[in-house]
Amino acid sequence: MRELPPKANTRGAPRFDGSEPRRLDRFFRELDLIKVECELDDEQIIRYAKTYVDGEASDQWEASAAWAEGSNDWGKAKDEVRGMYPEVLNMPKYDIADLQVLVGRSRK
Repeated sequence: MRELPPKANTRGAPRFDGSEPRRLDRFFRELDLIKVECELDDEQIIRYAKTYVDGEASDQWEASAAWAEGSNDWGKAKDEVRGMYPEVLNMPKYDIADLQVLVGRSRK
């Protein structure tokens, strides 16, 4: 039996509210991992991703066609959102928080 994605607002669930755009790519990497581990298709991961986004970011994302109900192109959905945060396009790929996650995982 396949694993279920974490429910929104529970421990271990990814979160994004738009207040720290530099965390967007990490948020997407976490979702990509959930997609693989839970064997979700593109439409399913988009549906779950919407539950992990709060506030204005949620309203903004859902207004785009790639995030509409029934959308099934995960790559396009991510690209549309990245376009909403142009400041992250030129940022370094990894930051200190990513390094801390990697170190924490390697300790296990």
